[in-house]
Amino acid sequence: MTKLLWKPTEEQIKRTNMYRFMKLVNERFNTGFNVPLYLLNDALLNPGNPLPYN
Repeated sequence: MTKLLWKPTEEQIKRTNMYRFMKLVNERFNTGFNVPLYLLNDALLNPGNPLPYN
């Protein structure tokens, strides 16, 4: 495993469009839609790679 050069803070993650989208969906439809923070970290660190959907 390679050493991370940078890891976003929780505040930086909360400012992402994905986080805002999840919040909007949860508020509008009263759901528990959630993407684990490690996936958001990966998306921020590797923007060219799609999120793994399982």
